[in-house]
Amino acid sequence: MPAPLLGFVCALRAEAASLGVAPGPAGDIAKIGSTGMCIVAGPGDRNAATGAARLIEAGVGALVSWGFAGSLHPYLTPGRLVLPRKVRIDDENGTVFDADDSLWTDVFEMAKQDLAPFSGDLVCAAGIVRTPPAKRRMFQTLGAPAVDMESGGIMRVARAHAVPSVVARAIVDADSLEIPSYIGADGRLGPIVAGLARKPASIAALIALADGYRRARSTLRKMARRMTK
Repeated sequence: MPAPLLGFVCALRAEAASLGVAPGPAGDIAKIGSTGMCIVAGPGDRNAATGAARLIEAGVGALVSWGFAGSLHPYLTPGRLVLPRKVRIDDENGTVFDADDSLWTDVFEMAKQDLAPFSGDLVCAAGIVRTPPAKRRMFQTLGAPAVDMESGGIMRVARAHAVPSVVARAIVDADSLEIPSYIGADGRLGPIVAGLARKPASIAALIALADGYRRARSTLRKMARRMTK
């Protein structure tokens, strides 16, 4: 039986670019050779869910939550690949989604030789977790060492449509790094430039984030070559 067509849901164009495609405007679907498709859905749960549903309508047989994540614990450093078995939603219901066992095993086997994938839980948050104290509280409350904003929406749609799903994310910000308030989830450059002008002392945090993005992009590119060949 042939492998299902993979649908990669990305929040940002930079995440989609790591798959080797040049995505068009947000919401456009781009083909990845003969193995998959990707969509830049925008940040957050609702955008991710909309993008996931559009990929299913386009004919994909499995969903991948693809892109960047943040660390909530010291042992997850920038560039580390995260392949969680469970996604915990930061809500009052304690919602948990499980990655598809077969798909997760296939992806883990692709990564385990040299990418040191981490298989612990990931939490899906409603917004950016900016400060070290907030990161510590979230880890202590939910026990998940990594965080993103989209995987919950993607896995919710996968469950509703009875298609397998998996998360493949690379860590950008360390648990000890405070993310400046002027950096938005959409990563737009204008507010960052303006924010840095107002708070020049935050340059050290921006340098650390830039290095984290570089490491995370490198990891995603390596993983993409294995999942899309």
